[in-house]
Amino acid sequence: MNEFTIEDDCVVSSDDQLGEPTLSHNALQDTNIATDTEEEIGSLTAAQDVVASYSLPGDQIVINVGPDYQGSHAEDEVDAAGANDVHSEASKTQHEGLATAHRAILAQETMRDPRSVVFPGFPPEEDPQELEELLKDLGLNDKVGSTSAVENSALTPSEHSPAPSEKERASDGRSPECTVSSETPHDLPTIQVKPGQLHEALAAAERILAQAGNYYQRGDRVVCIRLDPLTKTVHIQEMSGQSLVVTLAGLSKWSRFDKRTGGWTAIDPCPRVCRLLAESWRYSQLKVLKGTVLQPHLRTDATVCTTPGYDPETGLLGLFDTGELGVPDHPTRENAMSALELLNDLLSECAFAGPEDRSAALSALLTAAVRSSLPLAPMFHVMAHQPGSGKSYLCQLISAVATATPGAPVAFPRSNDACDKLLLAQLMKAPAVIEFDNLTSDLRPFDKLCSALTSEYLEGRQLGLSRTVVVGTKALILSSGNNVRPIDDMVRRCICIHLDPGLETPAARVYTRPHLLDEVRKERIKYIAAALTIVRAWVLAGQPMASCQSVASYAAWSDWCRQPLLWLDQPDPASCVFQALKEDPAQLLLGRVLHGWREKHGSSPKMVRDVVRAAVHLDDADDFRDALAEAAGGAETINARKLGNWLARNEGKIAGPYRLRRAAKTRNAENWEVIESVRSVASVSASALTA
Repeated sequence: MNEFTIEDDCVVSSDDQLGEPTLSHNALQDTNIATDTEEEIGSLTAAQDVVASYSLPGDQIVINVGPDYQGSHAEDEVDAAGANDVHSEASKTQHEGLATAHRAILAQETMRDPRSVVFPGFPPEEDPQELEELLKDLGLNDKVGSTSAVENSALTPSEHSPAPSEKERASDGRSPECTVSSETPHDLPTIQVKPGQLHEALAAAERILAQAGNYYQRGDRVVCIRLDPLTKTVHIQEMSGQSLVVTLAGLSKWSRFDKRTGGWTAIDPCPRVCRLLAESWRYSQLKVLKGTVLQPHLRTDATVCTTPGYDPETGLLGLFDTGELGVPDHPTRENAMSALELLNDLLSECAFAGPEDRSAALSALLTAAVRSSLPLAPMFHVMAHQPGSGKSYLCQLISAVATATPGAPVAFPRSNDACDKLLLAQLMKAPAVIEFDNLTSDLRPFDKLCSALTSEYLEGRQLGLSRTVVVGTKALILSSGNNVRPIDDMVRRCICIHLDPGLETPAARVYTRPHLLDEVRKERIKYIAAALTIVRAWVLAGQPMASCQSVASYAAWSDWCRQPLLWLDQPDPASCVFQALKEDPAQLLLGRVLHGWREKHGSSPKMVRDVVRAAVHLDDADDFRDALAEAAGGAETINARKLGNWLARNEGKIAGPYRLRRAAKTRNAENWEVIESVRSVASVSASALTA
């Protein structure tokens, strides 16, 4: 049996504890026993007060009267003392009264709670009516008197009396409060608590968790894998100090040395050690968990990992069955084309607005299969003009490839603060998919959402706690809505998929495969194999790169989820990004302002107030005046302060052939100028020749 030693600060040495009170028959023999019954009751009360100094946890209260005292021999010892007294026959009666008083204490506690006092081997049960009358005669009945000392000892445990060990409580024939089944293994590692060895206890507790196999370190916390009983989804759960107490109680034994008894006493796992282990321990034995993956996945070298469990190379925990994957060892372009047809068949019920949208949906299926292997991936937004066009249906199809359990869509946040809390809470569980369903406003560029799409890790303050946490962002983020689109900084982070059934009431459509979602969840390994075959075939073909515009921040995603489709003669799935950049309302407004500025004021620097004064005298139908009013808040009158703030936010941006630039100040006021964004090729060549 493995043993580890450590100490809990709560251990009190035997020198500091109260001496164990005893009341043996020898003490009774040395005492002059009076004939007055009131003195006998007084002696009984004194013994009762001595008993009250014991602290006895649990449902059962054990009263030990002296180290050698046995309740079964109490009457014999009293009778023996009476037999030695040859002076008076009354002493025998007095001894019998003392034994009866002992039974009265037992009756009082038994009536209050049958489990509260146990005297092994005590005389047979008395009649309850008789015992109640006896208690009343002795003045010890709770119903008519004050709370007794024995009751106080049960409700307010003493600080100086340690709880009896399992061995001590079992030796008197009673079952302990917490029993160990005979089926419980006896070879559990033991941690012995001793002073000055806190570091060793933390290391021992961490080693036990690491050997258990279901506990890891993520960020700076201990985590475990949990199954949500409602949604049947597997997620990562952070372990608190209290949860570690319960966990370690089932994985190990804990004990501390009792100087009073001279032996080791079984205890629960030390709360202090568990709290420090959960919050501030530097882990050296727990494996680092970056996330979970619910299907065979690709490693960084594009090899397929088909073994479930923890993968040291990627730091991912595979939670899937080892079924027949069906990915060829050396897939060819023909294999990739067959796999593409299988994925295309999944999308047969979706009414795409154009071929680029179908290609974007195929890219989303590839991303769902390999998201755990990608450092970053863009967001996919499904949009349509009318309700019932199949937006949620397509999102569910994509989610079914990423996870076998149905997702739980959430509402898109309406503020930056709400987005911070929502995203952090979602990502702490390491979900496969985060879906925002039925958006009623445009995809606004909230801070945490933008960071989650362009950073591998996200840091934030945990809701309800004064501490920050770091979580991974390996989740596929989906959204859907009618006539809503990404704006501002979300445009380049989002792949849009347009649906257009071309019907007046799309919701009345009849689907030819109404149970397709159930089919995909049951046979998702087949569709995952198709996605991996496409990517692997492109890699083994030498990773041929098609000529296309690059998508910033998503190079790895472009290699595995965009280039293979271009290699298979599919339209560019990211073409919507560049089209959306041109159609972005913010970009269009900037182009109108720069074009009108250049037309009205040329390239000379101007103060904001001069531009506003000149615009006031323009015709109401002038586009430059309308653009300035829209940039300054949308009012009919142009606010110079708001316009200045808008220019500051767009400093250095390019719209068409022009760029906005800050010029030198005049009279401590800002000057702005609109210049050409690039020089012509002829001027560049001429300057190069001159040089």
